[in-house]
Amino acid sequence: GIGWGSVPDEIDRFGVGATDTPARVERLAETLEVVRALWSGEPVEFAGRHHRVAGGRQRPRPRGDIPIVVGGAGPRTLALVARHATWWNCPIYAVDRLEELRRRAGDARVSVQEVVGLVVDESRRDAVASVTARRFGAMGPGVVVGTADEVVAHLRALRRRGVERVYTWFSDFADPATLAAFGDRVIAEL
Repeated sequence: GIGWGSVPDEIDRFGVGATDTPARVERLAETLEVVRALWSGEPVEFAGRHHRVAGGRQRPRPRGDIPIVVGGAGPRTLALVARHATWWNCPIYAVDRLEELRRRAGDARVSVQEVVGLVVDESRRDAVASVTARRFGAMGPGVVVGTADEVVAHLRALRRRGVERVYTWFSDFADPATLAAFGDRVIAEL
């Protein structure tokens, strides 16, 4: 999985390079070209703005295709998805625009990010909803609060929209009891 970096301060903090959006997208494009060329097992010559490879060669060569997951929702990122990715990961903030954006992602399979506030005990629904809103409410439409049956219905609706994989964040930061209930009541049902 790869993206162009959504937190410019982190890119600067770790010395990755330019933090402006066009440069980050350009760096991702070059990275994808270099990585895919190296996976061929053949010597690679590449001279870009961000990467330089002189006779680099991946050894051992991968035995098969390595899937590439690219996350993002901008037009330049989606062009890279269409060109290079096996999977497109629709960010949590763009799930409501999935169908509109999907057309630009080429043949890439679709994954999404979702925050789940699992209501294990109905008497705690308000508390779960409150914690989820406080921690993740600004994340956008990829947030669901509900019982196992409600979460299953939500995930099935995503499947009908063409989503094949869901990266799940838990609003309680994956409390072991929540994970157990999710496995027993959601995953088992799906």
